[in-house]
Amino acid sequence: MASLFERINDNIGPYVFDTYSQSSTEYTTAHFSDGTEKTGVKIKETLTALTLSIPDKSSAGVVYTYSKVASSTDGTCSISGNTTQGACEGAEVDGIAGVWTPVTYVESTTTYTDSNIAPDETSAGASAPVQGTYKAILTRYCHQAIRDITDKTLAVNPKDMHLFCQNLFIMNMGTFGDITNTLTMGEYAVPWKDSDGGFFIDNNYILWVGRQFGGLQVPAHEISAEKGLRVTDSDSIYYSGNDFRNPIFYRSSSKIYIYPSITETETGRCSMVKYDEKFTSDSESIDYFPEHLLFLVVLYASIRALKLSAGNMRKTFKDDYSDPKKVWKTLFSTGEVPAPPAFPDSFTNTVPTEYTFGSKQVGMQSDAGTEIEAVDTTAAENIKSVMASIWNRIEEEEEPSLVQNEIARFGVLLQDFNTKLQGVQTKFGMDMQEWSSKVTNWKMNFDTVMNVWQQYQQTYQSNMSMLNQEIQRFEQEYNSHFFPKHYQEKMKEEGAI
Repeated sequence: MASLFERINDNIGPYVFDTYSQSSTEYTTAHFSDGTEKTGVKIKETLTALTLSIPDKSSAGVVYTYSKVASSTDGTCSISGNTTQGACEGAEVDGIAGVWTPVTYVESTTTYTDSNIAPDETSAGASAPVQGTYKAILTRYCHQAIRDITDKTLAVNPKDMHLFCQNLFIMNMGTFGDITNTLTMGEYAVPWKDSDGGFFIDNNYILWVGRQFGGLQVPAHEISAEKGLRVTDSDSIYYSGNDFRNPIFYRSSSKIYIYPSITETETGRCSMVKYDEKFTSDSESIDYFPEHLLFLVVLYASIRALKLSAGNMRKTFKDDYSDPKKVWKTLFSTGEVPAPPAFPDSFTNTVPTEYTFGSKQVGMQSDAGTEIEAVDTTAAENIKSVMASIWNRIEEEEEPSLVQNEIARFGVLLQDFNTKLQGVQTKFGMDMQEWSSKVTNWKMNFDTVMNVWQQYQQTYQSNMSMLNQEIQRFEQEYNSHFFPKHYQEKMKEEGAI
């Protein structure tokens, strides 16, 4: 026969939910006499000292030891020259006694626990369900299932109680907490005995109670708890006395009480519902649980597993895909969506509007006739000044050769200007090409994010819808076993049948 784990996988498939590990660290906060605090992991604590490992940016932690008592020899005095508490408090200046201030010490401590839940990881480092943890979760669901199934089955048909019952010995084996009094699953189990004479029970499902007398097992009849308080009162009509042939029992405070009290030789007997806590999801059967109801355990665990899978899906959606910013971070590992690339300003910043010519050739003459070998920026000629010089010479009817020289100078200046302008245009073209590439890449990433976000929205809604339908189908199949008439009427109202 297949195990519970295999039967659950037949319903929902293997590893439908992720598994997580939980770890916790307890931190201790030391409150010092000067009002400051330090928090770390406690390494050791004695009556006089506290040792903490304080987290440090460059290491796992730095260990410090702090005093818990005020020192009488290490401190400061309000009157100089006194190095001990006794000397300080004995000194006096102008009628004012010295005040001793010991070095800082720990006055009190508080603790808190920091829990961390992280996905289990395989040896390769990729997040994936761990089989041991996965089966442990399914085992927990199966343990919850047998309790839920028992409650609902007995609510519908109390006569089926015997299908879930186990026989118990009730005997004087010590009080609750005795480590030698172990409760184990087997043909007989022994409940704990409390100091008031009652015996602890797991639930309220008791089939019968009996008491041994003279080699016979005498059935006990049940009385109410308030009447049970008077069974030892010899003046009460409810006094049980030593009538061993008519024992009684009552329930109170999750315990049963049997009277006359049991002895070492005349023990009690009981048949009640016991839940097997030893089976796992690898088991093929469950002790003291009907074989024909195992399919309900499988259904219950399947429902819980699918709900956990839905929770994982919601968590992934919320953390990574619930809005475009989170999608961008998931895809490109950056927390902020970058702004579109800025338009290049190289053209507007480098176009020569007042172009200057600052490299005259040696031998060129100024208007005054003096030779100029070099000019600085402030003395450099520009197109406007050269044109003015040309018209000036023409108006004064100077030699044509001088005018030709000025025109040649203008040509050189204009040629240099065009060369520079061509360089600016080339650079601007390259900047525009680079900017266009950046804009295209940004737009491509943005479009990818928006497409992934929209597609994941649709995929998430579609998958959740199908998952919820599957959960509802299993729940309906599970609950219809206990309340068939109710679910048939409900299906008729919905038009399913």
